Amino acid sequence: MDELTVEIKDSYGIEELSHNFIFNNSITHAHTHIVYAQNGTMKSSMARTFLDFQKGNPIRDHIYGRNGSFVLKDENGTPISVDNVLSIPSFDSSGYECEQMSLLVASEDLKGQYDGLLKKYAEALEVFLKKLKDTSGIKRNIDPSEIIPLFCSLFGKDIPDENFVHILKTSRTEIESAPDFFQSIRFPDVDNGYVSAFIDANKDFLQDFVSKYDEVMQKSSYLRGEFGTGNAQKVADALDSEKFFTASHKVVLLSQDGKGNEERIVDNPDELKELFQSEFDKIFADPKVKVKFQKTLKKLDQANHADFKRILTNTETRPIVGYLGNYTLLKRRMWFSYLKKHLDEMDELIKLKDEIKDDVADLVKKAKEENTEWDKAVEVFNRRFVNLPFTIEIKNKDSLILEGAETPSIQFMYNHRRRGKKPVDKKDIISYLSTGERKALYLLNLIFELQVRMKSGDPQVVLLDDVIDSFDYKNKYAFLEYLHELSLQNNNLYLIVLTHNFDFFRLMQSRFFGQAWRKNSWIAQKDDGMITLLEAGWFNPFPAIKSKAPRSKRYWLSLIPFARNIVEYCSGDQDNDFIILTSCLHMNGASPIITDISAILSVRIGVTTSPYSGNESVHDSFTTEADQILSEPLAAQIDLPNKILLAIAIRLTAEKFMRSKLTTAQVQAAINEGNVFTRELYNEFVGAYPNDDINTPVLDSVNLVTPENIHINAFMYEPLIDMGEDELRKLYQDVKAL
Repeated sequence: MDELTVEIKDSYGIEELSHNFIFNNSITHAHTHIVYAQNGTMKSSMARTFLDFQKGNPIRDHIYGRNGSFVLKDENGTPISVDNVLSIPSFDSSGYECEQMSLLVASEDLKGQYDGLLKKYAEALEVFLKKLKDTSGIKRNIDPSEIIPLFCSLFGKDIPDENFVHILKTSRTEIESAPDFFQSIRFPDVDNGYVSAFIDANKDFLQDFVSKYDEVMQKSSYLRGEFGTGNAQKVADALDSEKFFTASHKVVLLSQDGKGNEERIVDNPDELKELFQSEFDKIFADPKVKVKFQKTLKKLDQANHADFKRILTNTETRPIVGYLGNYTLLKRRMWFSYLKKHLDEMDELIKLKDEIKDDVADLVKKAKEENTEWDKAVEVFNRRFVNLPFTIEIKNKDSLILEGAETPSIQFMYNHRRRGKKPVDKKDIISYLSTGERKALYLLNLIFELQVRMKSGDPQVVLLDDVIDSFDYKNKYAFLEYLHELSLQNNNLYLIVLTHNFDFFRLMQSRFFGQAWRKNSWIAQKDDGMITLLEAGWFNPFPAIKSKAPRSKRYWLSLIPFARNIVEYCSGDQDNDFIILTSCLHMNGASPIITDISAILSVRIGVTTSPYSGNESVHDSFTTEADQILSEPLAAQIDLPNKILLAIAIRLTAEKFMRSKLTTAQVQAAINEGNVFTRELYNEFVGAYPNDDINTPVLDSVNLVTPENIHINAFMYEPLIDMGEDELRKLYQDVKAL
């Protein structure tokens, strides 16, 4: 992928954002873009929009309930698949977990071998289950695979599906001897709530019937053992359908009536069927059984259970009555009967399972020993994030690779320097960890997530939302180095890193792109709901400001607070140059002129030329340039000198106003409190005008914006950079109106 177009409308406060990220530049880190956004601009909204798209949620402005839209496409206009998008939220106390961690432990080679072994088995199982479904009469809308848990449940509670073939193997004798007549009965006609209730309601009758049935079978001349009435009728039907008697063949039956063996010759199907049926009918010859049975059938008529009544009255299926005494055993025998019809296929399935058993065991052993992507991710984490009290292991590695388990079983090992390692549950260890340690665990899950995406091979758009914001510097730099390594590979990851931490933004610019390349770093600007990403420009503004200062009054003036900090660091706050430069930034009674400052800038920072004539007031110069800024259109990029000048002009104008409202004694009191900074004058003003609800709110805003923000020791002007120039312009106008 060479380009990525992002278009967002009406989503989480973003009215419109459209940007084209270029990834085909001939630079080392072409697959990485960095976006700096001040608070409230678009960062979290953009990340949430990506996340909604990733999860298949509707795109909308949730505050006003407006439907929105989201477009993500490559240079050919092809939409990016939802499966190839990942949005990682910033850290919060709830943590973040990789949802696809199991993919990291799936060795492609071993997984491929395993899948190859099981493919033939899976195909045979599918064919086998479809035949069972047809034989059992299971409903059409039920998947054949649902037969397995249904069957296994008849052998005990919570029997796993994996035991299916094992049960078949160990039950083969019972399957062979199962009554064939069950194959004429649909399983759903018996496996229902009514039949269960029928059995409970007619226990006495069923008990009498089974007792009588056993008695008849013991005395039967021809029905013995598993050769009951159902099987006998099946034999008679089979001989008839195959024209056995038409060919003048005869059947010789051996009778055991207790008086010795007698032979009976049968030469027609009707006689054979009648002979077998008469044996079963002897049960109903008992008047008590016959009456009870008739009453039971009447109940079925009243309940309109015609299907079950047909089963009980049909001469072929009527022997089911003898099995109704044990409902679970009845259903088990029914499935055995269905299996008996497909005995050859069942034997092939068992044989196939046994054949691959040893090969699978060998693969499982190799899987446990193999160094996988999981191990690489953990190694990366352990190498970069040190001094943590826990290590992480995976317990079900083999099943994740070979058995398709969905989630890794993670084992946390708590390390103690004297007591050694101890396994701890995740829920427990989380409560033991400090915030910093939980953040490290968050980063571990993020590493897992990125490893998963790299493994996919497809282009993956990854949006990282201030993932290391508020981290300590050790972990911040550790993760930065990890991102640096990923970006160096120019692999299938296309990273968009969002941050409102300007220090981190500058650091990424420096590490990833140096001073020469700026096209992959952006600063977000919001104008009436429209979001624009502007090229970020320099990551270190001072060389550019210094080079332009001799020709630009604005740039020259913006060097004054910078030079003041340099003097403070080098010579201390009692140095005369420091005192003079401080008087430029405050209305403390001194009136510095340009000539005074030119000499200091020449010696301290090497700016030997000034765009001024030399005698201008520094205070007036600041307000003059600030007034000029107000008359200009808002810059289409971050203009740091403009912001520095506006902030200083705001402070000077506010201090001038407060001094005009205070007595000489009150101003002197402020001087005694400190160096007549804005805060000291404000305290005196509030004390003098406690009920001023017009001017005080404006001065409150001045204190929020200008105290330390115009100094380079405030994260290299980050507070000013994080503030919109339009905000500073508005505040300057408000202060001028006091």
